[in-house]
Amino acid sequence: MPTITLIAMGLPSEQNIFSSRYLHFIQNSLTLASIAALVTVAADILIGTFNRVASNKLSLASLFIGRLGYALPGGVIAVGLLVPFAGFNNWLEARIDALFGISTGLLISGSIWLLIAAYMIRF
Repeated sequence: MPTITLIAMGLPSEQNIFSSRYLHFIQNSLTLASIAALVTVAADILIGTFNRVASNKLSLASLFIGRLGYALPGGVIAVGLLVPFAGFNNWLEARIDALFGISTGLLISGSIWLLIAAYMIRF
């Protein structure tokens, strides 16, 4: 139903939804989703195997932390990731600027890896 609704809303907008611009947006979304899915599944397999091989307090804690993403709202996860990574990004940028005189900008918090980390926590 959402797909039909989006198509019905997009067709009268008189924009070419098959232009190279939109196809590039689709490619970016599919690439991000694929990387996030692969990394998340690999992490889940690692945590599950760790729990099966060594069932101790550390493995149970890792399973508990892995389940927190289902209990926390997406906004809480976003703020919880953005604030510490923004602070680390500012600290790192200041160090690189002081040492090399290069401004890095949003090195971590403006990258795909923070979004993948948010997806991993959520799912």
